Amino acid sequence: MWGEWLPRLPLVSLFGLAMVYLLGRAIVGFLIIRLIVLIFGQDRYVVRHSHDAAQIRSETIANIKVNLLDGTALALILGSGIIVFHSFQWSRFFLGFGLTYAIFEVWFYGTHRLLHTRPFMKWHVQHHRSRVTHALSALSLSLPEKTLNIIGMLLLPSLLTHFIAIPVESLLVYHFYNFLVNVLGHSNVEILPKRFASTWMGKWMVTTTYHSLHHWNGRAHFGLFTTFMDRAFGTVEPKYATIFDDVTHGKPLESKRAG
Repeated sequence: MWGEWLPRLPLVSLFGLAMVYLLGRAIVGFLIIRLIVLIFGQDRYVVRHSHDAAQIRSETIANIKVNLLDGTALALILGSGIIVFHSFQWSRFFLGFGLTYAIFEVWFYGTHRLLHTRPFMKWHVQHHRSRVTHALSALSLSLPEKTLNIIGMLLLPSLLTHFIAIPVESLLVYHFYNFLVNVLGHSNVEILPKRFASTWMGKWMVTTTYHSLHHWNGRAHFGLFTTFMDRAFGTVEPKYATIFDDVTHGKPLESKRAG
């Protein structure tokens, strides 16, 4: 499949292809979020809706920079021999997707906690300009923070291909999946059913409310798509399930000024 022709392309073509992919990914993501907002509307806002022009402008500029860096990283990883291209098999695909998912869950939690320490918070300030998040907030990152994400999401799994026959499709599909779920998590609209946070699945799955609480108070919920690392290290907000129930009953949190 993709691994048969991607290695033959020159770096400049890979960069152009990566940028087309990233643009298409953004369009798909934002259309999905727009549809969600139209369906659920204000009844499911996690934090009372409030964005100013300065936030939108800052996040738009950050998104442009981050996507250029992401496109460069994709081109270099795919075209410079960092990754080994293996033949596609469905069993290998699911193995690779699962390993990439697990690696980045652990990596993200560790680096996220690091970014909340005094020496490194300057790299994370851009992302926390948004106390009330929206789709652009997902990639509103500083370049150092995005570099850390690239290491965990692309570089480490790519190096793993030197030891395990993981097809490149695993990494690229996870890259797309990560963006879509990340945008959903920053949408500020809770789409999951009432009392979901109290179910078995809800205790281990990060919801939009779960991550919005991190932006709201910055003291808990450092995990990405699962709560496993937060539960292992005691960084779950004790009132999360109650707040989730309030949100799904039309009682959003009050917004705070950005700190």
